[in-house]
Amino acid sequence: GWLALWSGKANWDTDPNLYFFTLFSSGSNGILDSFAGLLTLSCAALMGQGAMDSLQNGITATLSSTLLKDKPLAWTRILVVLVNIPLAIIGATSWVNDVLTLFLLSNMITVSCLFPLVVAVIPGDLAKEYITEATVWSGCIGGVLGSIIFGIDQVGGDVADGLDMTFMSNGYGWDYFLVALLSSIGCTLIGI
Repeated sequence: GWLALWSGKANWDTDPNLYFFTLFSSGSNGILDSFAGLLTLSCAALMGQGAMDSLQNGITATLSSTLLKDKPLAWTRILVVLVNIPLAIIGATSWVNDVLTLFLLSNMITVSCLFPLVVAVIPGDLAKEYITEATVWSGCIGGVLGSIIFGIDQVGGDVADGLDMTFMSNGYGWDYFLVALLSSIGCTLIGI
């Protein structure tokens, strides 16, 4: 957005949701009207799909090498499908107004799991002694629960509205991310 404003492609009258697209259009309306712009956005979409494919491969490799070690490959494939079903259902419901809502959900979960996962890859015998699977799980779950409790508190105690506020409609509020990170750090340290 800032690049579009700085370059003069967008102005303050342009719909803010279209700032990015004005970089690829001839006017400030954000309408894609050039082959180069179409090609650029198509390549960006393909890179996004490639990243999703890599994520799927990472999930599959992690599940098959840890949880389903020495089990048939079909079990891993079934588990990957089962993991993605809730995400597909959430994406197809009326809860999701736009794609940013799905990114907010994944970003909140990522921030909740960031610290324990980073701590888990610290090399050395001392780290392996103290950072166990239970420590990582407690940090991840603690981060998610801490942010849920914060969301419920922010909306006045209603659980459904608190969950919605935390994961779907907090508008990328910095306080939600900070609470998720600090809860995760605290629960990881408690788990040690």
